[in-house]
Amino acid sequence: TLAPEEDGMLVFLLERAAFYPQVVGTVLSAEEYEAIRGPLDLVVSACGMDYAGFDSSGPSAFIATAFMSLTLTAGTEDAPYIPVARAEYEALYSRFFPGAFPADFAEAGDGTYLEGDAYMLPVRPHGVWSMRIDQAVRTDAGLVLYGMILYGVPGTSDSGELCAAAVTLSASDASPIGFVFAGVELR
Repeated sequence: TLAPEEDGMLVFLLERAAFYPQVVGTVLSAEEYEAIRGPLDLVVSACGMDYAGFDSSGPSAFIATAFMSLTLTAGTEDAPYIPVARAEYEALYSRFFPGAFPADFAEAGDGTYLEGDAYMLPVRPHGVWSMRIDQAVRTDAGLVLYGMILYGVPGTSDSGELCAAAVTLSASDASPIGFVFAGVELR
């Protein structure tokens, strides 16, 4: 039944954990989930743009530069490009991915280019892409997350599933999220 209108506005307080996938608390800790969530959505967005994944050798130039642009340009939508110091850019890449930064970034990337000692990152509208984590497995090396890449704002008529994905993360003390993205498989 509905509350009587004369009772006024009702407030419902829900614990944050009520919105976590079922794997949180069993395979993943809440802290790991919170750390992984943002960068995970950015890496599946970069993969979704090119509808491509990558293996343990690292992402393609397009996926790498798209991820870095999405990560570093949030809140700068008024500028066509933003400069990021070369050392900062390359150090950030190594915190999220294995292997060397792709040498062919200028030819095969997302429009990022090197100007002097700074990378110039293209600023694009940030789409609403995310990964719904349906299953997770902890391995000796890290985690494997299984789920669906979603587009749009959940619960709206503009939202839906793009494809299934498996994301492999390897443990890394050098990463701000405790893991590097060791592979993404789109299915």
